[in-house]
Amino acid sequence: YKYPCEGGTGEGQSSSPGDLCSDLMKKYPNASVFEVVDPVMGEDTASSALIDGLDKALDALSSNGNSEKPGLYVTGSSGAGATSRNTMVEILLRGYGDSFDSERVFLYTFSGPSVGNGEYDDMVEELFKEESVKAFPLVNKHDYIPYFPMRPQPFAAYQFNGDDATLEPYTLNDSSYQPGPANIIAGFILFHDTNGQVLPLTRTLVEDYAPECDFICVRGTCGYFQCKDSCDGAL
Repeated sequence: YKYPCEGGTGEGQSSSPGDLCSDLMKKYPNASVFEVVDPVMGEDTASSALIDGLDKALDALSSNGNSEKPGLYVTGSSGAGATSRNTMVEILLRGYGDSFDSERVFLYTFSGPSVGNGEYDDMVEELFKEESVKAFPLVNKHDYIPYFPMRPQPFAAYQFNGDDATLEPYTLNDSSYQPGPANIIAGFILFHDTNGQVLPLTRTLVEDYAPECDFICVRGTCGYFQCKDSCDGAL
């Protein structure tokens, strides 16, 4: 992994990383990102484009007279789930953490594959803790993509509990994957697609629910969506 601070192998960076980057680089010198998952992170052109866009956004907020620190929300699904995690790492290691409200720094990833080796995971966990990042990696236990590359990944993810409509912690490792139910004939995309995670299909259990809803099927996932706002419901 190319740490974006003095002594790292990344060059041409446009920011001034703080001591945290140097400390983590010394503590985790063998951190490595799987290029097959995310080939661009640490590459100068991609990193510069990211930082240039971030600088412009912060300058725009400042020029509009906004004195409050903004929040930071980073999200992505599937391959972009891996990229979004690395994007948050790139931003924080470059010392941008102080530019944002620490109570509103969130990372939401959906169905993302493994990002790096164990040392990289440890570095990211410590970085997120230091910078108060609230990270929610959402997975489906029947989706095999989050287990790539196939190796032990004993970090906490989250799954939706349809019984009480809550997110519950889920340990993602190479023994927790479960093939899809035998009575459901569908490709892996049914379990991998974001819709099944952010739009639970509990409404389909009630035949007469919300007649003003549209019945929509997207990539094998069907349900009553685009409903008129109401205090009634079956979620």
